[in-house]
Amino acid sequence: MHTAIGGTVGLPVTALTHIPTFHKTANDHLAFTTEDGLVYPEVVPYGHMHTIYPPGAQIILGSITLFSSTNEMVFKLIWWAIIMVLLFAVIRLLDDHHRTLFLVAISCPVILFHGIMDMHLDMIMALLTVLSIILNSKGRPLLASGILGFAITVKFLPVLALPILLRARSWDQRLKLLGVMCAVVALVYVPFFGAGVFGSLSTFAQKWQSNSALYSLLRVFFDDGIVRIVMAGMGLAGLIKIWWMYRAQPLFAMTSSIIVILLCSPVVHPWYLIMPLMMLPFAPLRSTLVWGATICIYGIAYTNYKGDGVWLDHPIALACEFLPVVVALVIDMRRGPLLFRDEHRMNSIATS
Repeated sequence: MHTAIGGTVGLPVTALTHIPTFHKTANDHLAFTTEDGLVYPEVVPYGHMHTIYPPGAQIILGSITLFSSTNEMVFKLIWWAIIMVLLFAVIRLLDDHHRTLFLVAISCPVILFHGIMDMHLDMIMALLTVLSIILNSKGRPLLASGILGFAITVKFLPVLALPILLRARSWDQRLKLLGVMCAVVALVYVPFFGAGVFGSLSTFAQKWQSNSALYSLLRVFFDDGIVRIVMAGMGLAGLIKIWWMYRAQPLFAMTSSIIVILLCSPVVHPWYLIMPLMMLPFAPLRSTLVWGATICIYGIAYTNYKGDGVWLDHPIALACEFLPVVVALVIDMRRGPLLFRDEHRMNSIATS
């Protein structure tokens, strides 16, 4: 949940633990009154916990709040303006072929609803990462490295794009790019030093669970702690195999790695798919396209939402969502990314 005071409070949703509530009087320091006289929030679940979002996210939210104060509409307008500027920059820099695929990707309901309307930070993180990849391909590696560094401070997932920037460069060039990226990360983190940035991360990692078919299956046989260890091991093994097989194709390796991470995660919210969808122009995976469609089945879970903070993951819905993705990922691993008409034609010419 994003708060209009510039902070972000993560709300873990799990069917395994009871959601505690806190009286408003115990959280007066977190509440504020809007221009309409409404007090928000009335209840702050987990109000005693630190945020789980990195400093880059806090800087974005805090900067917007400096201008919007308690006006919710102004906050939304500024947020949407940032999204539109980044979208325009990405679309403007893409070539015609990639631009078409990118427009297809951003028309997915996941991006329209969760990335734009619901204002999830994954949208900004993904756009910054894509912008970095484009700038790197256009001969602006230092700028690309700086932007990627900031993307990493918003959420950690963009670190998977680092091999894209470092590939086919000398060690001197790699050190320069790493230096720029690390300098940006350090500059963002320094003001938050000692503020307990990761204070609650371990708690959320141990307790958070939602919409994960693999977790639900393994949980039938094992305790929660064992399930999380097994899933982490499976994810790590998958990443090692992907980067070993496709180390010469870092765009493909990065995107398929995200799919594997999500499949092996106890939490799979729809907006987590924003990044692989944004990567569609560079790594068109079958698994990304399939999941972009089947994630809509996740909406069925809304009918099971009881209003008490507990999501009931229906086994059939989970199977319909995840099994096609697993099949598509296996095909991706065997055949590589999708080839389009022009690419098929070029392959035919090369082999004729």
